[in-house]
Amino acid sequence: MRISESFDNAMTEKGRQTSNRKKIVSIVGVIVQWSLVGVVAFVASTYLASALVWVVRSVGVAWSMETTIGATVYRVMTYIILTAILGGAIYYRNRDQFVLTSGVVKLLTWKDIGLSLAGTIIYMLSATIAIFVASKIPGFSLEQSQDIGIAQVYGLDRLVVFVVFVVLTPLFEELIFRGFLYGKLRIRAVPWWLSAVVVSALFGLAHMQWNVAIDVFCLSMVACALREVTGSIWAGTLLHIIKNMIAFIIKFVIIQGLVR
Repeated sequence: MRISESFDNAMTEKGRQTSNRKKIVSIVGVIVQWSLVGVVAFVASTYLASALVWVVRSVGVAWSMETTIGATVYRVMTYIILTAILGGAIYYRNRDQFVLTSGVVKLLTWKDIGLSLAGTIIYMLSATIAIFVASKIPGFSLEQSQDIGIAQVYGLDRLVVFVVFVVLTPLFEELIFRGFLYGKLRIRAVPWWLSAVVVSALFGLAHMQWNVAIDVFCLSMVACALREVTGSIWAGTLLHIIKNMIAFIIKFVIIQGLVR
């Protein structure tokens, strides 16, 4: 091989390595940037929702966070503010791809329904295995149940909790996490599996309980895979609704009982 050819090959390899290095740095930068945006939006939404509660109370309206209505309205208000902040940031940066990023690109299909049912089975199996493995770690407790701010509900309050936790919560959380965040990472060329891990880790951290975090991490990974396969958030949303419905039935119907 001539010296010039060896030099050209060496320069080509160096250029390839430089390009790969720049790509990795770019991906890491995107992940850090939008993870921070998500965290800041989450914190800001809780403070703004609390500020609104304070304003309402200051004008003489009774708003107790100990009541079912007070707690659920606060939850929905926080989701609305978080969606507005995060969605607004994404729309401001790239409005032409906003709908594609959000994952709300089509109506629900039979394929989405079928995949959500398959996803439910995969989620349950993976979560069971993950929690079993985690239970072997010293200090890890399975006794802690998810704290949703509501202990018992009866009558009309049960219907309100059902609507908020089984319908609205999955819709908001899928739009925020598997819609805006996952979609933004994928638009910026982050590999789907890495996008799924990052989004699922943030989703788990947002629940602030280790045993719950492991469960919802598995849920999020399956929901991200469904988003990748279908191009929309609907299959993941149905999966999330099924999961929350099962939890609702166990907590507020079977355990608590149908009547006071």
